Amino acid sequence: MFSKIKNNQQHLPTVLIAVPCHRQVFTDTMTCVVNIMQSKAYRSRVMFHQGGLIHRARNTIAEYFLNHEEKPEYLLFVDDDMVFQGDALEKLLLDHK
Repeated sequence: MFSKIKNNQQHLPTVLIAVPCHRQVFTDTMTCVVNIMQSKAYRSRVMFHQGGLIHRARNTIAEYFLNHEEKPEYLLFVDDDMVFQGDALEKLLLDHK
């Protein structure tokens, strides 16, 4: 799919799924996050950050992403009230978005 062959092993991209939130994450949003984590086409990590100022939360998450020990290739921000299809991330990665 969008994996790379590296040293005779298939390399799956790592995606950091980041959910900044003010107070809580909606149940439908959590269901969507759990669904996209089930894919075998990539490895995923999830980070939640609670805070009153969304721009600060996003900056904190971006810094975490850049300094993450696993060096994920992609960062996906998911707002606390978003709903999307379970294959949405795969489609984005296939289109190199």
